[in-house]
Amino acid sequence: VSLGNISNAVKVTSNENDTNKSNNNASIPNITAIPIVDLKIKKEVNFTGDVINVTDSIKFTITVYNDGPCNATNVNVTEVLSPHLKLTKSNATIGEYNATGRYWYIGELKNKSNAVLTIEALVISEGTISNVVIVNCTEKDTNTSNNKDEIDNITAVIVFDLQIKKYANVSRNIDVTDKIKFNITVYNAGPCNATDVYVIEPFADNLRLISNTTSQGDYDGYTWYVGNLNVGANATLTIEASIAYAGIIVNNVNVTGRGIDYDLSNNRD
Repeated sequence: VSLGNISNAVKVTSNENDTNKSNNNASIPNITAIPIVDLKIKKEVNFTGDVINVTDSIKFTITVYNDGPCNATNVNVTEVLSPHLKLTKSNATIGEYNATGRYWYIGELKNKSNAVLTIEALVISEGTISNVVIVNCTEKDTNTSNNKDEIDNITAVIVFDLQIKKYANVSRNIDVTDKIKFNITVYNAGPCNATDVYVIEPFADNLRLISNTTSQGDYDGYTWYVGNLNVGANATLTIEASIAYAGIIVNNVNVTGRGIDYDLSNNRD
């Protein structure tokens, strides 16, 4: 029922004369009573699904319970946030979360009590978000199978809204041998930076490329590779062409990037 050394000695006596009293005493070797506990840990996330957008927020709840029968001391939880997350807020009912050291030190956790830590984080980059928590203490834990918990992997994806507009410097009939100029502007409305942005700009058969100028990237006469386009930024391509022969001039442009574009209605002009 308590900690410490257990010792026990017995002695036998009688009214009669005992011819050998050397064997009337007996004792057991000292036994040390040590504390035992059963710490349990559970981790939950406020997100249902397996895909989350970069710039979204996520919340974790970690609960540690001591099923006893003794108090646990020096209770410590290893909690390493994914590199795709940035801590924005944490709150613990007992102890404090150290984001730099990547642990939650609870200290003493009494028998049949629990401690709760909530962590809020921002998704800052794409990739697989995984998270494992492990609890330990000074005392002997009689069941270490419940000292570890983890969330199901979540995939963080880049999301943005690329928009494209195309203008020509003429809005009427044009003569063969005349020149025409196109201005194409790509804009990233966010919320994430876009990478590997490129524009398909195929020429009409009756146009001949004279020159082109880009604010960034390169145009090869069919594809304009913009590259990276940050939130709120734009890139421009100016094309000058001549009319090779009579006919209807049709010119469509389409922009794409690596990630999820949540509004495809403005990707073409």
